[in-house]
Formats: sequence, structure tokens, C-alpha cells
Amino acid sequence: MIMRKNKNHKRSKLLPISVIEAASGGNVEAINQVLKHYEGYIVKLSTRQLYDEKGKSYRVVDNEMRRTLETRLITKIISFDFTTRLIFALAKMTLNNERVLRFSER
Repeated sequence: MIMRKNKNHKRSKLLPISVIEAASGGNVEAINQVLKHYEGYIVKLSTRQLYDEKGKSYRVVDNEMRRTLETRLITKIISFDFTTRLIFALAKMTLNNERVLRFSER
């Protein structure tokens, strides 16, 4: 599936780290914020094209697929080890900065 950027579409804002951390800790309000953030994408993924008896097509949201995607997202949020991922990301950034410093000293 090819994703194309719509020039008229405003960039979606990223979720704050505090919301991700709270959601991974099981905070219901934070989990709902994450679900709300991805709501449009989930709806797009769960939209199906159907045809009536005359062959006319129309699009509908498959609510079972939508709930499945939301459930999977919630499961991944709760199982997300925020602390380990954050430490790994910081270590990777530090390593990259050290490489840049070593390269600039040449």
C-alpha cells in the first residue's frame, strides 16, 4: 500500500512522551488519548468497499475490524516497556553524537 502525502493536510502532532509513558503504565485517560490520536488511521484501515445489487459501490466502516485494531493497539500500549525503550533510544543518540564528535575531530 502506497502512502501519499496530501499537501493540504496539516501535519498531525506527535503524542507527548508523558502521555505515552502514562498509557504504558495503564492510565485509562492516556490510553484513550492514544486511541483518539490514531482514530482516523484506524477508521481508514477498517473501511471496506461494498457493492449493492445494482453494482453501485459504497464505503462502510467494518466495526468488528475497528474494534480488533483498537484492542491490538491497547494490548501493545500496555505491554510497551517505556523505560527500556527510552534508555535504548538515549544510548543510541549518545553513540551517534560520539561518532559525530570523532568524525569532526579528524
